[in-house]
Amino acid sequence: MMELIAESTPCYSLKLTLAMLSRYSPPALDRVEDEAYVRAFLCRGGAELTIVRQVRGSSFKIQCTSRSAAELAARTLSFTLDLEGFYRSIRDPVLKAAASRLRGLRVKTSPTAFEAIAESIVEQQISLRAAVKVKERLVKALGEKLAYRGSVYYTFPSQEAVAAASVGELRGLGLPKRRAECLKRVAELQLEDLPGKPPDLIVSELTEVKGVGEWTAKLAAARMGRLTVLPASDLGLRKAVGALYLGRLASRREVEEIAEGWGSLKALAAFYLIAYWMGGGHGLQ
Repeated sequence: MMELIAESTPCYSLKLTLAMLSRYSPPALDRVEDEAYVRAFLCRGGAELTIVRQVRGSSFKIQCTSRSAAELAARTLSFTLDLEGFYRSIRDPVLKAAASRLRGLRVKTSPTAFEAIAESIVEQQISLRAAVKVKERLVKALGEKLAYRGSVYYTFPSQEAVAAASVGELRGLGLPKRRAECLKRVAELQLEDLPGKPPDLIVSELTEVKGVGEWTAKLAAARMGRLTVLPASDLGLRKAVGALYLGRLASRREVEEIAEGWGSLKALAAFYLIAYWMGGGHGLQ
């Protein structure tokens, strides 16, 4: 493996980012080993392993087998996100407290549109813990394997692998029938150009797919890096907003009204508030 030095935009805490990532991503896919981010990406030549360590400040050491794998790792870890600009724009006192506690936290950006949509479909109408278990089974069953120094790593399944799987196979991984059918429909689409489109168009096109509603489409768009969207009906977000602002469960309308004070990057603000709430107002442990 070769080693590269990469720079992120200012203000990055890999420790916080990985602490949050470990709560919502399957460990077979996004792994934390000795304070490093370790993941196998599906590149043109097959599965390629990357190991990312923070050296100091905005400098990172990436061990990889190709520059394309390093670029995918940098995208996944949101190296280009303008966090300082986000912090400067905050006026809401609750969000300001969350940002202060979680300074340097970055949201994961899915390396492909398919991964963004597939993870969002899996998360429909189930708890986060249950969704992680289903994603873990999906990755192990349909992702490509890579062995390195006695450990086995998995890529996220390709569209082709999911399209080739039967509905019965997907149901065997824990997906209900309609969700399995939806995942197969998405796997058969041409998605390469989707991340470059405006957020509203991404949501509009995705909701044309049977089984993909507004919540799923907005969550997928956010995972593609379109952080101006707001999946206001998300139960986790409603719980966080309710606990931090209202003292009770917030409605979708209340989330939308409160979010008017969060600035333009509403999905990023929501991510910070959920992380803050999950940590009991003390950040992430």
